[in-house]
Amino acid sequence: MLGWLAYLSVAAMAPAPMQVQGKPQLAACLKAHMTTQDRGILVRWIFAGMARSALVQDMSKVSEEQRVIAMREAGKVIERLMIADCRAETVTVMKANGVEGTEEAFGQVGEAAMADLMTDSEVMATFAGIIRYVDMNALMKLLLDGGVMDKKK
Repeated sequence: MLGWLAYLSVAAMAPAPMQVQGKPQLAACLKAHMTTQDRGILVRWIFAGMARSALVQDMSKVSEEQRVIAMREAGKVIERLMIADCRAETVTVMKANGVEGTEEAFGQVGEAAMADLMTDSEVMATFAGIIRYVDMNALMKLLLDGGVMDKKK
């Protein structure tokens, strides 16, 4: 039953395509009822989960109290969206496909939440900053060889 909830936390990274009856309506409803604050809450929950990974633990310290708060707040958002705001759409998808049928719609919710994060200028500056550590000559050769750039220019 919690599969869709776990899916939401990673959906922005690897959404799974599915053909689900009622899914477009559920996704549209969820997105229509999500506020900027809701998306921020979901981003914080996703981050709190990711921070537990051994791959990044040394770079991020999220206290257990912060993690619990993030889970509690995200749970309230998910509960409101599913049970109150988009109940009819959620029921339609579940009747046709079970709980698993909600995964793609919630994946789109995760994508919407992550989109806010990806428009943050500080986040984008960090991602763009990688260019300082790339061999530009090798990259240009790759682009030329791949036909992405015109050799005459």
